[in-house]
Amino acid sequence: PLHPVGERAEAALEGHALQRVEPIVHAGLRHAQVVFPEELGIGQTGSEHFLVARKDGRAVIGGLAIGALATMILVVNNLRDRENDARVGKRTLAVRFGVRFTQAEYIFLCLAAYGLVALGIIMGIFSRWTSLVALTVPFAVLECRAILTKDGGALNPHLGGAARLELLFGVLFCVGVVL
Repeated sequence: PLHPVGERAEAALEGHALQRVEPIVHAGLRHAQVVFPEELGIGQTGSEHFLVARKDGRAVIGGLAIGALATMILVVNNLRDRENDARVGKRTLAVRFGVRFTQAEYIFLCLAAYGLVALGIIMGIFSRWTSLVALTVPFAVLECRAILTKDGGALNPHLGGAARLELLFGVLFCVGVVL
């Protein structure tokens, strides 16, 4: 069962709240669900709490970093599909705010992922080994350049590129946490 706050968040996401609320998905705000699932990871950090009988910043900061990278996949998809989405009435952030905003969002999310890990290291939440994620920076730079220079179908390979970046970052982050 979901945490009571998570249940309300899920209901709002699906548009079944007590009031007739437009679902977040249709309002073009699905990205918020990926980066901030169930109010900053109440459900996601619950497994850490269950396993180690505590909740600390590691799960939240780590979850936000990985969530930012996962959201990058949605952003490149929305950037690629924005013209068709506008024709069919989807109000994604790319449709609502345009190309430059969407490109800036992608770069912000990428920087946020690395910045959150650095913040965790500085705060002593993560060991210095988590800085292994820096090995993925060249891939991140390539993906960010592509977002700034390509459009439409030319972005197709970069959906996979963003996913590979998230996977590699996640593996190196996990290795760093374990070491």
